[in-house]
Amino acid sequence: MTAHLTISRTFSAALLLTGLMTASAVALDGDGLKACRSIEDDMARLACYDAAIDDAATVTADPSDIATPATPPTPQISAEQAAINAFGAEDLPQEAKAKPEKIEVDAITSTVSEASLTARKKAVIFLANGQVWRQIDADDTRVSISRAIGKPVEVKEGTFNSKRMSIDGKRAFRVERIR
Repeated sequence: MTAHLTISRTFSAALLLTGLMTASAVALDGDGLKACRSIEDDMARLACYDAAIDDAATVTADPSDIATPATPPTPQISAEQAAINAFGAEDLPQEAKAKPEKIEVDAITSTVSEASLTARKKAVIFLANGQVWRQIDADDTRVSISRAIGKPVEVKEGTFNSKRMSIDGKRAFRVERIR
């Protein structure tokens, strides 16, 4: 008799757990389960849990009641354009960084749309693609900004994550992206 009761309890507990797992998608009455938990007699408690599961299993959710969040449309750009936009973005402040796809770009080309000098006589180059690059203070290369406008530009990866800019194929100088 004891072995049969132990097997019956084990089977009932397994059945209860299976029922609880399958009913996890539907709402269970927490107060009803708490009431079942307080019953001292094992068989009566099991019957109470079975009844709570049966009641919960009859509740079905209408898919139209589930709200789906509206997502704004994202502009579609090519992976290559995203990678070009992200080139040098690690130099930008954290909030301005774009999250590119995993396409590696070793160099970009564009044309100079505008150029100026800082107070320390370092070049600031505005590219036609919207990027802005500044010559770093440690670079002593003189850049002729008056002749740079409209010329082709190439920015390449340098050593230790540095960037080197060459205007119209002339001597390259080290830069950092500021926008």
